[in-house]
Amino acid sequence: MEYNIMDVISLEELYNVLKPWYPNHPAIYTPDSIEHVCPKCGGNHLQKRGTYATKAGIRYQRFQCQDCFGWSKSRFQEKTEKEVRELMPTSL
Repeated sequence: MEYNIMDVISLEELYNVLKPWYPNHPAIYTPDSIEHVCPKCGGNHLQKRGTYATKAGIRYQRFQCQDCFGWSKSRFQEKTEKEVRELMPTSL
């Protein structure tokens, strides 16, 4: 019993170290949160690191978590300067 308890604790520590590099790790969703949080550890110490582009050319803000060093992207696409100008109302 004592050995198994220590085995589980040490395996959990190893899991938390390796988790950011597992590409298909289940994400942590926080629907009540307004700001972007890390989908791997739930941390909110994120640093913007460029953009991520899909094959269709849609761009998303990319983040790196400063707690677990995992990567993630925004759920909302980035608007180009032209798209932003088109959304602005014309003079009345």
